[in-house]
Amino acid sequence: RALGYAASELWQDEVFVHEVLTQHGRQGLLRAPHELWSRPDFVREAVRQHGWALEFAAPCLQARKDIVLQAVLRDVDGLAFAAPQLQADRELVLAAIRREGAALAFAAPSLKADREIVLEAVRQDWRCLGCAAGALRADRDVVLAAAAEDIAALQYAAGELLEDREFALAAAKLDRLAYR
Repeated sequence: RALGYAASELWQDEVFVHEVLTQHGRQGLLRAPHELWSRPDFVREAVRQHGWALEFAAPCLQARKDIVLQAVLRDVDGLAFAAPQLQADRELVLAAIRREGAALAFAAPSLKADREIVLEAVRQDWRCLGCAAGALRADRDVVLAAAAEDIAALQYAAGELLEDREFALAAAKLDRLAYR
């Protein structure tokens, strides 16, 4: 709470700001004056240390690919606060997913329907199948890739896929291999 009383001049001091960002985490960031969140240098340093700090950045900075990329490489939750056009940026989302598959949850719907992106995500975290577009939940290869990570992924598979004899046998084989 003491940071809330710090003189505004201190927030212009780069050393002070750096200390706040490194030592006080979320609480320190919440105490930063509003005008700092419009400064690219401040936001870049904040997201470098705490990707979720993008939430507090000015909208114009949430739309800067370089800043958002830095945020998601630190913490993929930062993608939730990126401008919509960046949540639909294939290159950026793929970089985030390669860091952590769960980033798929924050991707634009068009990318949740992108087979390559969803495959990358489910190979890291089977639960990402739950975020995938319906057509990919009915895609045999995508669902089997997720099920190879954990057979519980089948809970997200499309009903018609679960009714398919060949698919059921392939899934059963994966399940059997997991217990060897």
